[in-house]
Amino acid sequence: MSPAAPVRVGDALLPEAPPGKGTRVAGRGYLFVGWFLVLGVVINVINGIRAARG
Repeated sequence: MSPAAPVRVGDALLPEAPPGKGTRVAGRGYLFVGWFLVLGVVINVINGIRAARG
């Protein structure tokens, strides 16, 4: 049995367990790092366009 999967008890389907605090914190960390990397890519593309024009 997986704790993240819904469980059927009789005729009722119990929802999956909410994510733990560690999972939420890790997700926010991955989002921060991802947006940081995207911002770096955007800045490099803008600088590349400016260098190609000049």
